[in-house]
Order: sequence, then C-alpha cells, then structure tokens
Amino acid sequence: MKISLNKILISFLFLYGFYADILIYFTNFQLLKTSFALIIVLLASIDITLNFKKYKNKRFLLIPLLIILLYLAVWQDLENLNLWYTIIFGWILTQNNKFTMKVIYFTFIIQFILVIYEVISGNLIYLSGTTGVLNTFTYDYGESIKFFSSFGFRPKGLFTGTLVATSFIIYLTMFYRNNLRLLLLIFLMAVLVNGRLAMIVSFLTLMFLIMKTYNSKYQKLPLIFKTLVIFIFTSPLIFGLISILPKTNLNFIMNTFNFEAASNAGRIYSYGESIFTFLSYNFKEKLFGLPGNEIFDIYGRIVASESGLLSMFLDIGIIGVIFYFYFFLRAWLSDNSSIINLKSKTIGFKYVVLIMFISFLQYEHINGNQRGMLFWFIILSQLTSKTIGPHLKSRLNTVIKK
Repeated sequence: MKISLNKILISFLFLYGFYADILIYFTNFQLLKTSFALIIVLLASIDITLNFKKYKNKRFLLIPLLIILLYLAVWQDLENLNLWYTIIFGWILTQNNKFTMKVIYFTFIIQFILVIYEVISGNLIYLSGTTGVLNTFTYDYGESIKFFSSFGFRPKGLFTGTLVATSFIIYLTMFYRNNLRLLLLIFLMAVLVNGRLAMIVSFLTLMFLIMKTYNSKYQKLPLIFKTLVIFIFTSPLIFGLISILPKTNLNFIMNTFNFEAASNAGRIYSYGESIFTFLSYNFKEKLFGLPGNEIFDIYGRIVASESGLLSMFLDIGIIGVIFYFYFFLRAWLSDNSSIINLKSKTIGFKYVVLIMFISFLQYEHINGNQRGMLFWFIILSQLTSKTIGPHLKSRLNTVIKK
C-alpha cells in the first residue's frame, strides 16, 4: 500500500480523536494530544499547500476557518470550537474516502475487542483521562460509575464514556447500513455497550435491511406474509438476547419510554436547565452562544445539556444552529429517493439524515472530536463525492477485502 501524506494525516486525525485518551492513560504522557494536534496542523498545512489546486470543494475548508476567526473575535475563547474545526477534519477525511473507511473499519474492530474484554472482565480498561488539547479538564470515569449503578455495566472501550461509544455505534450503523453481516456485529456491540439508542437504531436498521432484501427477492408474496416470516426468523435473536442480558441492563432498556425512570428524569432535568440557561442569555450570547456555560444534573455535577440541539444553542448560538440545520437540509435534499422504499435493495441517505437528526435532538451526537469528525465525513461525502452513499455495501466489501 502506497503511503501518502494524506494517509498519514488521516491516521493522525484518528489517533488524536479516537486513541489519544487511552494512550495517555497507559503512557501517562499528558502532552500526547497536544503533540498529535501540532502534527496534524503541520501535516495539513504541508498537504494543503502542495495540493490546494487539485482539491475540490475547498469551501468546506475556508468557510469553517472564517467562522472560527469570527467566533474568536467575538469571544477570544477557544472553547466550543470543535463544532467548527471538525468540519475541516471531515473535509480532510473525504479527500481519501477509501482509506478513511479502512481506518474506520480498523477502529470498529479494535473497539469491538475492547468492549468484549470489558464485558468478560467486568472492568473498564481505563478510568481517568483529560479533555482538550491543552488538558484543561481531568475527569475520573470510575467516580461516576456509582451514580449509574442502576443502569447496569456500560463498557466504553476506546472512549471516555458510554455516550460517545453509543454515538460511534450509531455512525457505524449508518456507514454499514447495507451490510447485513456487519450490522449483526454492530447490533451485538450495541447490546454489550448497553446503549439504548444504539440498540434501537442498529436493530431497526438491521430489520429494515432484512425487510428490503427479502421484499426485493420475493416481490410477489403478500407483505403480511413476508413480515411474518421475518418476525419468525428474528424472534430467536430477540428472545435470546433477553434471556442472556443481566436484569439491571434489561430494566434499563425497558425504561426507555418510562419518563419517571432515573435516566430519563435526569435527561429531562438537563433539558430544562439548558432551556432556562439559554433564555437568560443576552442578545449577543443568543446569537453566538457562550463559552464556558455550565449545566448541572440532578446530582449537582457539571454536565452537557444531554441534547445536541440545546448544546448548540448554548455553545454557538442561533447562528451556529442555523448553519447546522442548513447542512441537515442539504443532505436530506441530496437524496431523491423516499425513506421507505421497499422496492430498493439498499437503504438510502434520507434514512441516514433522519437517524442522525433524531440522535442530534436526543443527546450529544455531534459535539466532540470523534462525533463531529464522523458527522462531517458522512455529510460531506454525500454532498461532494457520494462515494459512501446508497451503494455502500459493494464499496465497503471492496475496501474490507483489500
């Protein structure tokens, strides 16, 4: 495999976004993220300078740079800029979609192995870490476990928390939405991670793909009969998982639609806190957001708002929310097919946009380096080259075999 500067740059983006936390824990080298960030800036500067003319869609590089300068001029603060610089990350990843998908697949395998290890051992691989390039905040994941003992054991693998691991599973589901074998593994990982939204999304996607595949092969059979056959063949999977899941994990899943459950009550509490905080902003803060805003959960801890939409209102204001809504709309309109089209064998991109938008409303699905990078990679790939669009299965099989 020919090693190019672009491939090295993409590799360091994943090292920075996906592997830095666990590497810092094991090496105790606190400046690792800073080192990776400096290498990324250096490599990106060289790569863009040498290849600027041949790159397409350079507006996705220039626009976020201008927005970053605008927000720095307004606030003189580096906080919350990940919602802008991850656009550049995503753009860099689209310059070599084939290699990026190989790295995503490799990361998927590593995460799957780590999750299995944590489930078998009953212990998390690492319990503390730092956030930010300059290590501005230190967290102890082990301390927070006691607050969530009623939710069941929740592995996280590479990531700093289960919610980030859950988002990774949802993105994997969207990438591999037309690959039945990988969807089965992704659903299994969702169950092991004990992430409710990941389980729902991966299971529905798996069922949707099975239905589309089965329907296209047996178009003359009645829909009711085909649905019954699918249910008969998938029932053992459902009941088998129910029988092996610990009771605590099962109760956590069953509480998904119980608004009196502690997990849902805590999320609703954070929603309310976020709304009241935004309403207290002055005009400039409503437009551009406010760096360093603090939301407290029911335990009195500083947390995120639990909703990507509310977080954006707080962090980057109305201007930022409009920007993201614009690209959700563009991505939606880029696919001319309907969401539920059983005559097609593949799941189209409208389904991807719908799932990501629901996840965005529900919790922090875009904020952060890992999630933001993957969000913009899949959105910009669709809006530019479309190399990971509706025909994802055949392309990914080619990538994986190589």
